[in-house]
Amino acid sequence: MNAIRRAAVVVVLWMTSLHLSIAQIETPQADVSTGPAQDAVGIRIMHASVDGNVIRLHVAPVDSDGRVPSTSIIGTWSASITRRDSGVGTVVDATVLPRGRDRAQSGTTVLCIDNAAAAGGLARKAVAAVRDLGFGLLDNDSIAVLAYDHTLSQLAPLGSGMSLPTVITDAPEPSGLTAMYSALGAAIDIAKASPSADRDVIVMVASDDNASINDDLTSIVRRAREAGVRISTIRIGTSTLGFVHRYLAGATGGMSAALHADSLSAATSLMRYIVMARRNFMDVSLPLPAEFADAPDLDVAITVASGGTSASDTMRIPLRTRQYRQQRLIVSAYADAADTSIGNFRGQLALLAESMADDTTSVIEVIGHVGKGTKDAGTRAMRRANSVANALIAMGAAADRITVRSDGDSRALYPFELMPWQQRMNNRVEVRRRTADPYPYDVVVAKVRTESQADEQIAVWEGRGYKAYYDVSTADGEPLYRVMLWGYTSKADAEAAAAVVRSEHNAPAAYVD
Repeated sequence: MNAIRRAAVVVVLWMTSLHLSIAQIETPQADVSTGPAQDAVGIRIMHASVDGNVIRLHVAPVDSDGRVPSTSIIGTWSASITRRDSGVGTVVDATVLPRGRDRAQSGTTVLCIDNAAAAGGLARKAVAAVRDLGFGLLDNDSIAVLAYDHTLSQLAPLGSGMSLPTVITDAPEPSGLTAMYSALGAAIDIAKASPSADRDVIVMVASDDNASINDDLTSIVRRAREAGVRISTIRIGTSTLGFVHRYLAGATGGMSAALHADSLSAATSLMRYIVMARRNFMDVSLPLPAEFADAPDLDVAITVASGGTSASDTMRIPLRTRQYRQQRLIVSAYADAADTSIGNFRGQLALLAESMADDTTSVIEVIGHVGKGTKDAGTRAMRRANSVANALIAMGAAADRITVRSDGDSRALYPFELMPWQQRMNNRVEVRRRTADPYPYDVVVAKVRTESQADEQIAVWEGRGYKAYYDVSTADGEPLYRVMLWGYTSKADAEAAAAVVRSEHNAPAAYVD
């Protein structure tokens, strides 16, 4: 597995003029709510990409109902670019050309909806809204709808959006783990197979990926870029891994939004807008200053003014490819601490066994867990871990490349188990890849409660010359961000580094993970 660093935040700023409450959408900065185009009240940067020393943007108008009007954006354009790491900015010239997809050209959209147990029934709630979405697609536009947990359900095959109300089916009952990257891999393949050159994948996500076996963020970004697919993310609720979704969108040229859990109507409006903006946008080209080419991220701001009014938008564009460290994968979860049946996780385990057969250097550790306060926690967790290991061996995985251990109830993700899915996540089996990761050992140097605090810690440790990232778990019902130093091939190396960290950098609680 790739050793993985943290990602900077990729933010798409949404206007209050979309008739959505400012509290509904993740908006650290509001746009100007008036605009220069007839029937429009603002502009939106829809897509962004960097080609050599040129930044390309698609900028679409938006009216007061969050729709894309047919008029062009007329006015005086200005642009600025700011380095995220230093805050240094500069004004640049903008070359602006009107664009719009010809009616003879087709467009393809694949919509993925989170149907994991932790998503709170999102897919079932979304189906009715999506069925009546009314994209207003052109005759040769097509759309497919998928629901995912650790498996994939096709709710509507790739076909005309006009037929969506009659062909879309209800999502199955949510019960599984979340494997968003695996679902996105399938969605990219569907979009790639389409003859359209205009391909979008939209993922509506309400829980954190914990079960993707062969796909991770790095591979999904690479595959999307190779296939010419833009991924837009709509995050529902309070998922702790919002930085992943923002980077995923920014790195593939899509857009990102975060909505409250009760804002499903806003989510469908956003989906409609993403698709409709293909028809009418301005193609904006900006020069990438040579001194900014080595920046990890750029904030690009666009403003168009006319007749005393103006509209603006900002998008953060990642220039550096990020990776995320995900050592542990959940491969099965259970309703009761005594249950050892792998049940509907058999396909997940078969995929893991197959990947081990393909990579004969792969060594894994199978780790059993139970909920906090479970009687005989160590024994029960070990019994569960052994049942998974035995299933993998029966499926063809080599027994000498599997080790088994019990963590008992020491790493319960949800100490209060308020929901049935939280009980299942506590009663889980994880797999930790060992030799597939060239740097399997980390040094934990801090634990903080917010993403911004973790970001600050990362900057401090990288400034000291360390490789750093953070992972996220839950403690006492709240997110907990562990700041980690990585790059250690042996436990002895990691322990030596931890000793240096404790003695020289005032981190007395540093320990090896």
